[in-house]
Amino acid sequence: MEEIFSSYELGNINLTTSPLLPFEVINGLKSAVLSKRIEESLALALVKQFFEMKINQEELRFEDVLSLSLDKNCSVYDASYLWLTKKHNIPLLTLDRKMNELT
Repeated sequence: MEEIFSSYELGNINLTTSPLLPFEVINGLKSAVLSKRIEESLALALVKQFFEMKINQEELRFEDVLSLSLDKNCSVYDASYLWLTKKHNIPLLTLDRKMNELT
């Protein structure tokens, strides 16, 4: 994972995501604060850092996402990321083992 972010920082690769990613990142940070794994000040700094990243947010074809979700028996949220990987023929960047199995 570090190698990918290093390549991104060097400008060697671009990152593309579903419009859902900001909500997922912020919700994860909220959970980390509530469970006292990080302080709120760190969460706020990380939100700022996240939005400074130049990650392409791409519109989805929701009909295709729904079909993929039904086909893979996964959430529509997960299918949105899978759909982008198929559309662009790019690897999925996730730490979610279950998601990796769907690709």
